[in-house]
This record gives sequence, structure tokens and C-alpha cells, in this order.
Amino acid sequence: MKWLLVLLCGVSGLAAAAEPQILGLYEQILLLPQPLLLEAKIDTGADTSSLNAQEMETYKKAGQRRVRFTISGLNKQHEIITVNYDQEIIKTIIVKGAGGKDKRPVVALDICIGGKQYHELFTLRDRGNMQYPVLLGQKTLRQLGLIDVNQKYLLPARCAAE
Repeated sequence: MKWLLVLLCGVSGLAAAAEPQILGLYEQILLLPQPLLLEAKIDTGADTSSLNAQEMETYKKAGQRRVRFTISGLNKQHEIITVNYDQEIIKTIIVKGAGGKDKRPVVALDICIGGKQYHELFTLRDRGNMQYPVLLGQKTLRQLGLIDVNQKYLLPARCAAE
């Protein structure tokens, strides 16, 4: 009986130490390396996260598949800026949605949310006609925490070093 009590105390102590953070249905993120503030919608129906990429151009360099694109968001002074990116294409996936099938490049980018930095995969798509330039999908959400769909903007869009 004594070992059961010790075991239960140890388990409850671990649970308290690993308290997950709570996200709202909408959050702000910082896209790195140049901090770019973007609005994100939490999308548990999407497997991979998606990012609004404009002026996309795929090409090869030294046998490596790459993509150039631009993203618009807010800088630290909350001014709208456009940042140019040139990333390696990790893979290409076919995304099925209400509008049919869509072939998209996948790139790895760093984001900050809730005071932590994450290295995540994003599909690139022109989301210019969408309200939110970023969708955070299941693969990203597994690292971030739990979702309260009744809340919005619960986490600060910053890195720990800021």
C-alpha cells in the first residue's frame, strides 16, 4: 500500500510539472528569422500547417529544389512589411480540400509563440483571399498544447529571448 501512495504522489507531481499551455482558436505568431507578426487560425482538421506565400517561384540550385516567395506581416513597430524568403523544398504534398486537390511545396521555418521557438513544416499557398495568413495544423499543434475554441489570443507572439 505504501508503494502505491509513493507512486501516485510521483505521478501527480509529474503531471503538475508538465502542465500544457492553452491556445485560443486564433493566435499571433512571429515568423523568423526577421520577426514578422502574423495572424494564425488553429486548424485541427489540417495535418500540416499552411502559410500565405505570394510571388512563389520554384527552381533548382546545385541539384536542390528551392522556392522563392514573399510574406507580408507586421514588424516590431507594427508597420506592414514584405519579407523575401528563399527556402529549400523539403517535399511536395497534395492537399485535398473543399476546392479540390492542390499540389504544394513544404518548407521548414521557425516560429515563436507562447515564449517558445519551434522549427515547423509549412505548406506554401496563396492565401491572399483568406482572413488568416497562417493555419496551424495538427503536426504543429501537438507541440503547442491544448486548444480552447471559446478563447482567442491567449499566448504572446514572442520568443523567450525577447
